Amino acid sequence: GATATVRIAPDPNPDFIEIAEEFEAVLLQDEDAKARWDSLTLGKQRSLAHHVNSAKQSETRLRRSLDVAKKMRTHTLHWEKMK
Repeated sequence: GATATVRIAPDPNPDFIEIAEEFEAVLLQDEDAKARWDSLTLGKQRSLAHHVNSAKQSETRLRRSLDVAKKMRTHTLHWEKMK
């Protein structure tokens, strides 16, 4: 029976994507993956970043970062397999 107040406001920085340090390091070292990253839409970038960021351990974030970079280079990201 409690009431709650909800306020919806526009995101002040809608283009900001939080990128894990491990993923950022991988993109800095892999030119092809970085070029592919830059060509993706913000939504796809946000999805991939979330996948990496959601790992709790640095080791897992690094493993996911390397996997995502490889899939970007080889055009085998999950939405590309559906075609």
